[in-house]
Amino acid sequence: MKNINIRTVFACIASLAVIVVAVIGFALSGTPQEQRLRRTDQQRIMDLQSISSSVDQYWYLNRQMPPDLQTLSKQRNVYISSLNDPSTGAAYEYVKTTSSTYDLCATFDTDSEKDPNNISSPRMPTETFWFHPVGRHCFHLDIQKDKFAAPFPVSIE
Repeated sequence: MKNINIRTVFACIASLAVIVVAVIGFALSGTPQEQRLRRTDQQRIMDLQSISSSVDQYWYLNRQMPPDLQTLSKQRNVYISSLNDPSTGAAYEYVKTTSSTYDLCATFDTDSEKDPNNISSPRMPTETFWFHPVGRHCFHLDIQKDKFAAPFPVSIE
């Protein structure tokens, strides 16, 4: 039987520890590809939130909903981060459903409820509103008519 050097044993144990940590890391956070898909879906949600806020602002200024996203994007007093999907370049869908409700739709790569690192938590119902499944999903939204209202009544004399 050969004499085993203590350095060799230590190197083998250290290598094994690195492999175990890497496997646990991938199991907890997912592969780099899964992380890219999650980040892209998070960007989609931020884009849709920006569009939703801009629709509310448009309504506050014009007392009507925008006819389409192109009209909304041309307003100089609203900000929209993007009208297009960051991965495919396809336009997000905006559909007016009533005079004060609309749908915003996108196609997602991941299921946000199954994401172990999802920053949203079910502490409040609004935090889970933007959860989505894999594939095409529409969010049903209402105009927030009082979102831009003054906090106190203003009287001009």
